Amino acid sequence: MEISILLMEQIAELFLMILMGYIIVKTGLLKGEDSKVISKIVLYLVIPCVIINAFQVDYTSEKVKELLLVFAASVLLQVILLAAVWGAGKVEMTSIYYSNSGNLIVPLVTFILGKEWVLYGCVFMSVQLVFLWTHGKNTISREGKWDWKKIVFNVNMISVFAGVVLFFTKIRLPEIVDQALSSVGSMIGPASMIVTGMLIAEMNLRNIFENAFRATEEYGKINTYVYETENETVFKVEDNGCGMNQEEIEKIKEPFYRVDKSRI
Repeated sequence: MEISILLMEQIAELFLMILMGYIIVKTGLLKGEDSKVISKIVLYLVIPCVIINAFQVDYTSEKVKELLLVFAASVLLQVILLAAVWGAGKVEMTSIYYSNSGNLIVPLVTFILGKEWVLYGCVFMSVQLVFLWTHGKNTISREGKWDWKKIVFNVNMISVFAGVVLFFTKIRLPEIVDQALSSVGSMIGPASMIVTGMLIAEMNLRNIFENAFRATEEYGKINTYVYETENETVFKVEDNGCGMNQEEIEKIKEPFYRVDKSRI
């Protein structure tokens, strides 16, 4: 019961941080696009510091066994989940199956469970990245070859590799370096959640969902997706309604333009 209350308090703190990010955009102090700068700092600096620092633990046979167990469990979980969603459409399957673990698992695990659990989260993240850039990419792009560069040169994978080398070679970083990594890594929870709030504030969710409901008939289907490309975070709403012709698509970004002329 005590653990549940503590967990709820931590989650509540995360939502308050998201609210802070939302407020600073809505009040005009910052723009939604400013979140890209913070996001890149988190992705290319803060998260690698957290990952490398997580591997700065004593090498023991027990710890190695735990990591191997987590690795086996991660692979098994990926296979089971893939089998569970295999019959769905390609977009639905990849959206359900592939979480944004690369950017979310480290901040959430660090803030809610503590940095000592990041070590195990990194194992799961590494396994999923391999699945993502092999099966996931082939499913969406229908290309026959795997993009190993996206796996090997992924900033999270590079950080994990560096941490693993330090762990197995029993190399401990100098105290001042370790403290610097720990200090930078402590930013991960607040910074990641503030970015999330800024992104939410930039979205006109009401109009997006109103348009989707208006274009969809009774018992129609509306799907929402959130995913990241190399340059931006994408929030996507997809429905199986009547759609728009090419001329309307080209004008849809114009101010005050409405496809439904009866509402003008």
